[in-house]
Amino acid sequence: MSIFPASLRGSVRSGAAKVMLGLLLLSGGLTLQGAVIGEPAPELVSGPMLKGGKLRLADQRGKKFTVLHFWKTRCPACVKAVPMIRELAVKYAGQGEFAAVGCEFPGILRQEESWKNYPGTVISDPMQENFRQYFPQNGTFPADVIISSGGTLLWKGPTIALAGVLEEIRSGKYDLKSAAEVDRFNTGMTKALADKDTQGALKLLRERRKLFPEDPALAEGEARILAGPGKAPDAGLKVLDAALTKAPKSIRLYLAKVQILQSSGRGDSREVLDVYRAIAREFSRQSVLLAKLTGPLLKNPRGSFVLLSAYILAHQAYRNRSGLTALECGRIAANLARVYYYLGMTDRAVLMQAEAVERLKNSPAARAATAELAFYRGSIAAAAEVRKLEAAPVKK
Repeated sequence: MSIFPASLRGSVRSGAAKVMLGLLLLSGGLTLQGAVIGEPAPELVSGPMLKGGKLRLADQRGKKFTVLHFWKTRCPACVKAVPMIRELAVKYAGQGEFAAVGCEFPGILRQEESWKNYPGTVISDPMQENFRQYFPQNGTFPADVIISSGGTLLWKGPTIALAGVLEEIRSGKYDLKSAAEVDRFNTGMTKALADKDTQGALKLLRERRKLFPEDPALAEGEARILAGPGKAPDAGLKVLDAALTKAPKSIRLYLAKVQILQSSGRGDSREVLDVYRAIAREFSRQSVLLAKLTGPLLKNPRGSFVLLSAYILAHQAYRNRSGLTALECGRIAANLARVYYYLGMTDRAVLMQAEAVERLKNSPAARAATAELAFYRGSIAAAAEVRKLEAAPVKK
Protein backbone atom coordinates (compact mmCIF):
# COMPACT_ATOMS: atom_id res chain seq x y z
CA MET A 1 0.00 0.00 0.00
CA SER A 2 1.31 3.45 -0.86
CA ILE A 3 0.05 6.59 0.82
CA PHE A 4 1.24 9.76 -0.83
CA PRO A 5 1.53 12.62 1.67
CA ALA A 6 0.68 16.14 0.60
CA SER A 7 4.37 17.07 0.59
CA LEU A 8 4.96 14.86 -2.45
CA ARG A 9 2.38 16.75 -4.47
CA GLY A 10 4.51 19.84 -4.30
CA SER A 11 8.20 20.16 -3.65
CA VAL A 12 10.50 17.17 -3.28
CA ARG A 13 13.44 19.44 -2.60
CA SER A 14 14.93 18.13 0.64
CA GLY A 15 17.09 15.04 0.74
CA ALA A 16 14.72 13.37 3.18
CA ALA A 17 11.73 14.07 0.95
CA LYS A 18 13.53 12.53 -1.99
CA VAL A 19 14.33 9.45 0.03
CA MET A 20 10.66 9.26 0.97
CA LEU A 21 9.67 9.60 -2.65
CA GLY A 22 11.92 6.73 -3.60
CA LEU A 23 10.48 4.42 -0.97
CA LEU A 24 6.92 5.39 -1.81
CA LEU A 25 7.43 4.60 -5.46
CA LEU A 26 8.89 1.27 -4.51
CA SER A 27 5.98 0.34 -2.25
CA GLY A 28 3.50 1.64 -4.80
CA GLY A 29 4.77 -0.73 -7.48
CA LEU A 30 6.51 1.80 -9.73
CA THR A 31 9.81 0.05 -10.33
CA LEU A 32 12.63 2.52 -10.70
CA GLN A 33 15.17 0.63 -12.80
CA GLY A 34 16.14 0.97 -16.43
CA ALA A 35 17.55 4.33 -17.47
CA VAL A 36 19.53 5.90 -14.63
CA ILE A 37 19.00 9.43 -13.32
CA GLY A 38 22.05 11.59 -13.97
CA GLU A 39 23.07 9.63 -17.08
CA PRO A 40 22.15 10.11 -20.77
CA ALA A 41 18.52 9.29 -21.50
CA PRO A 42 17.96 6.59 -24.14
CA GLU A 43 16.72 7.78 -27.53
CA LEU A 44 13.09 7.06 -28.25
CA VAL A 45 12.38 3.79 -29.99
CA SER A 46 10.59 4.33 -33.28
CA GLY A 47 7.05 5.41 -32.42
CA PRO A 48 4.77 7.49 -34.67
CA MET A 49 3.35 10.84 -33.65
CA LEU A 50 -0.36 11.06 -34.29
CA LYS A 51 0.15 14.20 -36.38
CA GLY A 52 2.83 12.49 -38.45
CA GLY A 53 6.57 12.29 -38.16
CA LYS A 54 8.66 11.02 -35.26
CA LEU A 55 9.94 12.66 -32.10
CA ARG A 56 13.68 12.45 -31.46
CA LEU A 57 15.23 13.57 -28.19
CA ALA A 58 18.30 14.71 -30.09
CA ASP A 59 16.10 17.29 -31.85
CA GLN A 60 15.00 18.80 -28.53
CA ARG A 61 18.42 20.24 -27.69
CA GLY A 62 18.10 23.88 -26.76
CA LYS A 63 14.82 23.44 -24.90
CA LYS A 64 15.08 23.57 -21.11
CA PHE A 65 13.63 20.08 -20.73
CA THR A 66 11.53 17.35 -22.33
CA VAL A 67 8.75 15.55 -20.46
CA LEU A 68 7.58 12.10 -21.52
CA HIS A 69 4.19 11.35 -19.99
CA PHE A 70 3.35 7.62 -20.20
CA TRP A 71 -0.32 6.67 -20.06
CA LYS A 72 -2.91 4.10 -21.12
CA THR A 73 -6.53 4.46 -22.18
CA ARG A 74 -8.08 2.05 -19.65
CA CYS A 75 -6.43 3.59 -16.64
CA PRO A 76 -8.57 5.71 -14.26
CA ALA A 77 -5.52 7.42 -12.78
CA CYS A 78 -4.33 8.33 -16.29
CA VAL A 79 -7.70 9.90 -17.14
CA LYS A 80 -7.63 11.86 -13.90
CA ALA A 81 -4.14 13.20 -14.69
CA VAL A 82 -5.03 14.60 -18.15
CA PRO A 83 -6.12 18.09 -16.96
CA MET A 84 -2.93 18.50 -14.94
CA ILE A 85 -0.72 17.47 -17.88
CA ARG A 86 -2.56 19.89 -20.18
CA GLU A 87 -2.11 22.66 -17.62
CA LEU A 88 1.61 21.98 -17.28
CA ALA A 89 2.07 21.84 -21.05
CA VAL A 90 0.50 25.30 -21.34
CA LYS A 91 2.36 26.68 -18.34
CA TYR A 92 5.77 25.64 -19.65
CA ALA A 93 5.07 26.28 -23.34
CA GLY A 94 8.25 27.48 -25.03
CA GLN A 95 10.46 26.05 -22.27
CA GLY A 96 10.04 22.36 -22.89
CA GLU A 97 8.40 19.64 -24.94
CA PHE A 98 5.53 17.73 -23.33
CA ALA A 99 5.13 14.44 -25.18
CA ALA A 100 2.15 12.29 -24.19
CA VAL A 101 3.29 8.74 -24.88
CA GLY A 102 0.18 6.58 -25.15
CA CYS A 103 0.93 2.88 -24.74
CA GLU A 104 -1.72 1.93 -27.32
CA PHE A 105 -1.96 1.57 -31.10
CA PRO A 106 -2.48 4.83 -33.07
CA GLY A 107 -6.05 3.96 -34.02
CA ILE A 108 -7.05 3.64 -30.37
CA LEU A 109 -5.30 6.87 -29.41
CA ARG A 110 -7.09 8.83 -32.14
CA GLN A 111 -10.41 7.89 -30.56
CA GLU A 112 -9.45 9.38 -27.19
CA GLU A 113 -11.39 12.63 -26.78
CA SER A 114 -9.35 13.67 -23.73
CA TRP A 115 -6.18 14.04 -25.80
CA LYS A 116 -7.65 15.82 -28.82
CA ASN A 117 -6.28 19.35 -29.31
CA TYR A 118 -3.50 18.58 -26.84
CA PRO A 119 -0.92 21.43 -26.98
CA GLY A 120 2.01 19.01 -27.02
CA THR A 121 2.93 15.91 -28.99
CA VAL A 122 1.05 12.59 -28.77
CA ILE A 123 3.09 9.48 -29.52
CA SER A 124 2.01 5.86 -29.92
CA ASP A 125 4.01 3.26 -28.00
CA PRO A 126 1.82 0.13 -28.37
CA MET A 127 4.49 -2.37 -27.34
CA GLN A 128 5.64 -0.15 -24.44
CA GLU A 129 9.18 -0.15 -25.80
CA ASN A 130 9.83 3.43 -24.70
CA PHE A 131 8.12 2.91 -21.37
CA ARG A 132 10.24 -0.15 -20.61
CA GLN A 133 13.44 1.78 -21.21
CA TYR A 134 12.64 3.74 -18.06
CA PHE A 135 10.41 1.37 -16.10
CA PRO A 136 11.32 -2.15 -17.26
CA GLN A 137 9.70 -4.19 -14.50
CA ASN A 138 5.94 -3.67 -14.41
CA GLY A 139 5.89 0.07 -13.90
CA THR A 140 2.62 1.70 -12.89
CA PHE A 141 0.71 4.17 -15.05
CA PRO A 142 0.69 7.14 -15.31
CA ALA A 143 4.39 7.85 -15.04
CA ASP A 144 6.74 10.58 -16.29
CA VAL A 145 10.35 11.27 -17.06
CA ILE A 146 12.11 14.60 -17.40
CA ILE A 147 15.13 14.97 -19.70
CA SER A 148 17.47 17.97 -19.76
CA SER A 149 18.35 20.05 -22.81
CA GLY A 150 21.65 18.16 -22.93
CA GLY A 151 19.92 14.77 -22.96
CA THR A 152 20.50 13.84 -19.30
CA LEU A 153 17.77 12.00 -17.46
CA LEU A 154 16.82 14.38 -14.64
CA TRP A 155 13.94 12.52 -13.01
CA LYS A 156 11.48 9.64 -13.38
CA GLY A 157 8.51 8.84 -11.22
CA PRO A 158 4.74 9.07 -10.72
CA THR A 159 2.73 11.83 -12.33
CA ILE A 160 1.51 12.98 -8.91
CA ALA A 161 4.99 14.39 -8.18
CA LEU A 162 5.67 15.89 -11.63
CA ALA A 163 4.49 19.46 -11.00
CA GLY A 164 6.66 19.87 -7.91
CA VAL A 165 9.78 18.57 -9.64
CA LEU A 166 9.24 20.84 -12.67
CA GLU A 167 8.92 23.84 -10.37
CA GLU A 168 12.23 22.96 -8.73
CA ILE A 169 13.89 22.64 -12.13
CA ARG A 170 12.42 25.96 -13.27
CA SER A 171 13.61 27.75 -10.12
CA GLY A 172 17.07 26.19 -10.21
CA LYS A 173 16.56 24.41 -6.89
CA TYR A 174 16.49 20.86 -8.22
CA ASP A 175 19.27 18.71 -6.74
CA LEU A 176 20.28 16.24 -9.45
CA LYS A 177 23.00 14.67 -7.32
CA SER A 178 20.55 13.78 -4.55
CA ALA A 179 18.00 12.52 -7.07
CA ALA A 180 20.61 10.23 -8.64
CA GLU A 181 21.57 8.96 -5.18
CA VAL A 182 17.95 8.09 -4.42
CA ASP A 183 17.61 6.40 -7.80
CA ARG A 184 20.54 4.14 -6.94
CA PHE A 185 18.91 3.38 -3.58
CA ASN A 186 15.63 2.51 -5.29
CA THR A 187 17.38 0.29 -7.80
CA GLY A 188 19.15 -1.58 -5.01
CA MET A 189 15.90 -1.97 -3.07
CA THR A 190 14.03 -3.17 -6.13
CA LYS A 191 16.65 -5.80 -6.86
CA ALA A 192 16.79 -6.97 -3.25
CA LEU A 193 13.03 -7.34 -3.01
CA ALA A 194 12.78 -9.02 -6.43
CA ASP A 195 15.45 -11.51 -5.31
CA LYS A 196 13.64 -11.95 -1.95
CA ASP A 197 16.83 -10.79 -0.28
CA THR A 198 15.28 -9.54 2.95
CA GLN A 199 18.60 -8.97 4.67
CA GLY A 200 19.93 -6.99 1.71
CA ALA A 201 16.83 -4.76 1.68
CA LEU A 202 17.05 -4.21 5.44
CA LYS A 203 20.74 -3.33 5.15
CA LEU A 204 19.99 -0.67 2.50
CA LEU A 205 17.14 0.79 4.57
CA ARG A 206 19.16 0.91 7.77
CA GLU A 207 22.08 2.58 6.04
CA ARG A 208 19.65 5.15 4.65
CA ARG A 209 18.08 5.68 8.05
CA LYS A 210 21.49 6.58 9.48
CA LEU A 211 21.59 9.46 7.00
CA PHE A 212 17.93 10.44 7.48
CA PRO A 213 16.90 9.20 10.94
CA GLU A 214 13.82 11.44 11.06
CA ASP A 215 12.28 10.15 7.82
CA PRO A 216 9.14 8.15 8.76
CA ALA A 217 8.89 6.52 5.33
CA LEU A 218 12.18 4.69 5.88
CA ALA A 219 11.04 3.47 9.29
CA GLU A 220 7.80 2.29 7.71
CA GLY A 221 9.71 0.45 5.00
CA GLU A 222 11.87 -1.37 7.54
CA ALA A 223 8.83 -2.26 9.64
CA ARG A 224 6.88 -3.65 6.69
CA ILE A 225 9.78 -5.84 5.60
CA LEU A 226 10.28 -7.17 9.14
CA ALA A 227 6.57 -7.85 9.50
CA GLY A 228 6.04 -9.41 6.08
CA PRO A 229 4.21 -12.73 5.62
CA GLY A 230 5.76 -15.44 7.75
CA LYS A 231 8.09 -13.01 9.45
CA ALA A 232 8.04 -11.12 12.79
CA PRO A 233 5.20 -8.57 13.13
CA ASP A 234 6.26 -7.61 16.65
CA ALA A 235 9.71 -6.64 15.36
CA GLY A 236 8.06 -4.37 12.80
CA LEU A 237 5.79 -2.85 15.43
CA LYS A 238 8.82 -2.14 17.61
CA VAL A 239 10.45 -0.17 14.78
CA LEU A 240 7.26 1.86 14.30
CA ASP A 241 6.93 2.58 18.03
CA ALA A 242 10.50 3.89 18.12
CA ALA A 243 9.86 6.05 15.05
CA LEU A 244 6.65 7.46 16.57
CA THR A 245 8.57 8.78 19.57
CA LYS A 246 10.45 11.01 17.11
CA ALA A 247 7.55 11.70 14.73
CA PRO A 248 4.28 11.53 16.71
CA LYS A 249 2.47 13.48 14.00
CA SER A 250 3.23 11.02 11.21
CA ILE A 251 -0.12 9.50 10.26
CA ARG A 252 1.56 6.98 7.94
CA LEU A 253 3.32 5.34 10.90
CA TYR A 254 0.05 4.86 12.79
CA LEU A 255 -1.66 3.42 9.73
CA ALA A 256 1.27 1.08 9.15
CA LYS A 257 0.84 -0.19 12.72
CA VAL A 258 -2.84 -0.87 12.11
CA GLN A 259 -2.10 -2.73 8.87
CA ILE A 260 0.58 -4.88 10.48
CA LEU A 261 -1.77 -5.73 13.35
CA GLN A 262 -4.52 -6.61 10.90
CA SER A 263 -2.27 -8.81 8.78
CA SER A 264 -1.13 -10.68 11.90
CA GLY A 265 -4.69 -11.51 12.95
CA ARG A 266 -4.97 -8.77 15.57
CA GLY A 267 -7.28 -6.43 13.68
CA ASP A 268 -9.87 -6.41 16.47
CA SER A 269 -7.71 -6.00 19.53
CA ARG A 270 -6.90 -3.53 22.28
CA GLU A 271 -3.64 -2.84 20.44
CA VAL A 272 -5.58 -1.47 17.46
CA LEU A 273 -7.82 0.51 19.81
CA ASP A 274 -4.73 2.05 21.41
CA VAL A 275 -3.43 3.10 17.99
CA TYR A 276 -6.68 4.86 17.16
CA ARG A 277 -6.73 6.51 20.60
CA ALA A 278 -3.29 7.91 19.84
CA ILE A 279 -4.47 9.14 16.42
CA ALA A 280 -7.48 10.88 18.01
CA ARG A 281 -5.16 12.53 20.53
CA GLU A 282 -2.40 13.63 18.16
CA PHE A 283 -4.77 14.79 15.40
CA SER A 284 -7.59 16.02 17.64
CA ARG A 285 -8.09 19.23 15.66
CA GLN A 286 -8.00 17.59 12.23
CA SER A 287 -11.65 16.59 12.15
CA VAL A 288 -11.81 15.91 8.41
CA LEU A 289 -8.88 13.49 8.66
CA LEU A 290 -10.46 11.69 11.63
CA ALA A 291 -13.76 11.38 9.77
CA LYS A 292 -11.98 9.89 6.74
CA LEU A 293 -10.28 7.33 8.95
CA THR A 294 -13.64 6.37 10.47
CA GLY A 295 -15.13 5.42 7.10
CA PRO A 296 -13.10 2.22 6.46
CA LEU A 297 -13.83 0.98 9.99
CA LEU A 298 -17.56 1.17 9.29
CA LYS A 299 -17.40 -0.80 6.04
CA ASN A 300 -17.00 -4.06 7.93
CA PRO A 301 -17.56 -3.24 11.61
CA ARG A 302 -16.80 -6.60 13.17
CA GLY A 303 -15.66 -6.72 16.75
CA SER A 304 -16.01 -4.50 19.79
CA PHE A 305 -12.58 -2.91 19.49
CA VAL A 306 -13.21 -1.91 15.87
CA LEU A 307 -16.49 -0.26 16.86
CA LEU A 308 -14.88 1.49 19.83
CA SER A 309 -12.12 2.75 17.54
CA ALA A 310 -14.71 4.10 15.11
CA TYR A 311 -16.52 5.84 17.96
CA ILE A 312 -13.34 7.45 19.31
CA LEU A 313 -12.43 8.86 15.90
CA ALA A 314 -15.95 9.97 14.95
CA HIS A 315 -16.67 11.55 18.34
CA GLN A 316 -13.37 13.45 18.38
CA ALA A 317 -14.07 14.72 14.86
CA TYR A 318 -17.53 15.88 15.97
CA ARG A 319 -16.13 17.73 19.00
CA ASN A 320 -13.81 19.94 16.93
CA ARG A 321 -15.85 21.25 14.03
CA SER A 322 -15.04 24.95 14.34
CA GLY A 323 -13.99 26.50 11.06
CA LEU A 324 -15.42 23.70 8.93
CA THR A 325 -17.97 24.12 6.17
CA ALA A 326 -21.59 23.03 6.59
CA LEU A 327 -20.93 20.15 4.20
CA GLU A 328 -17.97 18.91 6.26
CA CYS A 329 -19.93 19.26 9.51
CA GLY A 330 -22.83 17.34 7.99
CA ARG A 331 -20.63 14.47 6.89
CA ILE A 332 -18.97 14.29 10.28
CA ALA A 333 -22.37 14.18 12.00
CA ALA A 334 -23.55 11.44 9.61
CA ASN A 335 -20.40 9.45 10.40
CA LEU A 336 -21.10 9.62 14.13
CA ALA A 337 -24.77 8.70 13.55
CA ARG A 338 -23.67 5.56 11.71
CA VAL A 339 -21.38 4.63 14.60
CA TYR A 340 -24.24 5.07 17.07
CA TYR A 341 -26.42 2.82 14.91
CA TYR A 342 -23.84 0.02 14.85
CA LEU A 343 -23.43 0.36 18.61
CA GLY A 344 -27.16 -0.27 19.03
CA MET A 345 -27.83 3.35 20.09
CA THR A 346 -30.45 4.01 17.43
CA ASP A 347 -32.13 6.89 19.32
CA ARG A 348 -28.80 8.74 19.36
CA ALA A 349 -28.28 7.85 15.71
CA VAL A 350 -31.60 9.52 14.81
CA LEU A 351 -30.71 12.73 16.66
CA MET A 352 -27.26 12.91 15.08
CA GLN A 353 -28.53 12.08 11.59
CA ALA A 354 -31.22 14.78 11.90
CA GLU A 355 -28.39 17.26 12.51
CA ALA A 356 -26.56 15.88 9.48
CA VAL A 357 -29.65 16.35 7.29
CA GLU A 358 -29.94 19.97 8.41
CA ARG A 359 -26.28 20.64 7.66
CA LEU A 360 -26.40 18.91 4.29
CA LYS A 361 -29.57 20.47 2.96
CA ASN A 362 -29.19 21.99 -0.52
CA SER A 363 -26.11 19.81 -1.11
CA PRO A 364 -25.73 16.73 -3.35
CA ALA A 365 -25.52 14.61 -0.18
CA ALA A 366 -28.91 15.76 1.16
CA ARG A 367 -30.96 13.01 -0.45
CA ALA A 368 -28.80 10.17 0.86
CA ALA A 369 -28.67 11.73 4.33
CA THR A 370 -32.47 12.01 4.42
CA ALA A 371 -32.85 8.39 3.34
CA GLU A 372 -30.49 7.26 6.07
CA LEU A 373 -32.47 9.22 8.67
CA ALA A 374 -35.66 7.51 7.48
CA PHE A 375 -33.91 4.15 7.82
CA TYR A 376 -32.90 4.83 11.43
CA ARG A 377 -36.42 5.96 12.32
CA GLY A 378 -37.84 2.92 10.56
CA SER A 379 -35.55 0.68 12.59
CA ILE A 380 -36.94 2.12 15.83
CA ALA A 381 -40.53 1.68 14.64
CA ALA A 382 -39.86 -1.88 13.49
CA ALA A 383 -38.22 -2.76 16.82
CA ALA A 384 -41.28 -1.44 18.66
CA GLU A 385 -43.56 -3.63 16.54
CA VAL A 386 -41.36 -6.65 17.18
CA ARG A 387 -41.55 -6.06 20.92
CA LYS A 388 -45.36 -5.97 20.72
CA LEU A 389 -45.41 -9.19 18.75
CA GLU A 390 -43.14 -10.95 21.19
CA ALA A 391 -45.19 -9.70 24.16
CA ALA A 392 -48.45 -11.01 22.68
CA PRO A 393 -49.66 -14.38 23.97
CA VAL A 394 -48.81 -17.32 21.74
CA LYS A 395 -51.89 -18.89 20.16
CA LYS A 396 -52.07 -22.63 20.59
